[in-house]
Amino acid sequence: MKKIKWLEPLFNNAAGHKIILGIKNNQWYIQDKQPILVENDKVIHLLLPMMEKERIGSPSALEAKLKLLLEKISVDEAAIKNFPFWCPVNTAFHLKMNYWIHLSTLWIENLEINLKQAELILSLSNEKWIEQGNRHRLMKVLKRWEKKNKFCLIKNNNF
Repeated sequence: MKKIKWLEPLFNNAAGHKIILGIKNNQWYIQDKQPILVENDKVIHLLLPMMEKERIGSPSALEAKLKLLLEKISVDEAAIKNFPFWCPVNTAFHLKMNYWIHLSTLWIENLEINLKQAELILSLSNEKWIEQGNRHRLMKVLKRWEKKNKFCLIKNNNF
């Protein structure tokens, strides 16, 4: 059985805790008491700070950092293709805190999204508890996705 190959710390969170990722069989893990499998549809609070500019800031910055860290442990950079870049966004959406929603709206501007994610964005763009600027950014991302995919989601305008 293959062991998880741990990378150097990705960043330190606000409490100074080192966030360390690992990879095994093209699956990503976070080092904790027990390794946590990182998947797009999971809610993993430890990854939220990577969306902050002072830590990582964007998917492209994360990709560049992962590339360097993988090189140090002799893992092919192709493994980055399997990284669940949507996971911190999913976590932010489930927390329902405008700070994290704001960061996730900036993060997803640079992500490829699928239909399920587009539907989630649509539903959130109608939530009044989300600040108007963030709802507008969500709609902008959604409209770009619709244009690219030649697909229109039914919009609920709540009139």
